[in-house]
Amino acid sequence: MKRRFSLSLAALLLLIFCFGCRAGFSGVSSSASVPLRITAVLPHRDYGYWTDISDGILSAKDDFPVDIKICTPQLNYNIPQMTELIKAATAARVDAVIVQGIDNQDYIKALEDARSAGVQVVFIDTDLPQFGKRLYVGTDNYAAGRLMGEKLVQLTKGKARVAVISGAEGYPNLELRLSGMRDAAAAYPGVKILRVDYGNYDSITVLQKYKEICSSPQNIDAVVCIEGTGALTFGNMLSEKDKRIQCILGFDYSNESIKGLSRGIVDGLILQQIHTMGYLCVQEIDRFVRTGQYSSNMIYTQTKFITSADLDQEGHYRYDK
Repeated sequence: MKRRFSLSLAALLLLIFCFGCRAGFSGVSSSASVPLRITAVLPHRDYGYWTDISDGILSAKDDFPVDIKICTPQLNYNIPQMTELIKAATAARVDAVIVQGIDNQDYIKALEDARSAGVQVVFIDTDLPQFGKRLYVGTDNYAAGRLMGEKLVQLTKGKARVAVISGAEGYPNLELRLSGMRDAAAAYPGVKILRVDYGNYDSITVLQKYKEICSSPQNIDAVVCIEGTGALTFGNMLSEKDKRIQCILGFDYSNESIKGLSRGIVDGLILQQIHTMGYLCVQEIDRFVRTGQYSSNMIYTQTKFITSADLDQEGHYRYDK
């Protein structure tokens, strides 16, 4: 009886030890045969930007021993729903979560609880510098904003009355882009950023804001969209630019944004390496488990500015995601 009890106790202790190694992250994988469990909580299933990020994350399954689950809220960009998805992933004792950085108290608290439970927290697309120890993979958003500002100055010859269409308040990546753009334009007194509107990542709202901007007594003649919905909307829903608008700039590759570029509705786009972002997140999670560290805590992917001159004769663009 004593021997049976001793064997049972030993088995229990071994189980606890092995489970602890999988749940925590001391930096060494307990077994190469046990896949890492990764949950990506993404804000939107849009068949564009976030779908490309999702595809990048999932493509890493071919190269690393991982089990990946992609979760999205029932309502696009619904922060309370995303917060609950993070809590569920933590309760399921996943090894890592991949999330967008959102400056919301409850959202951040859920991520802090995940980290305390031994879950790696990886930010994609949008960083949260105040979160402390973390990994960020994505665009240098301030630098992207500066690039947008420089191209705005160039295309308008240093004279523009500008309206910015952003996504929503509370997203640090968009605030950084706006800040970079303002700083780039500050050296040119002829370029005046007069208003910032929010399209809430919705094409109908973006189109409504555009019409309000065009009819504004502020005499706006340039529109800059600092996230992807704007260029996509204009390429898909406008037949031509309003005669009062000399320049429209936007973000991100989509069939619609390239269509807008080829038809002269959109004058320039900043493209991000969104597929690469997703893949690198998984690569770095695997690296951390094997070595105890990331290659860097801040991994910036490339951006590129294109105009219609970069399209082929058929109006297409070969996009390195």
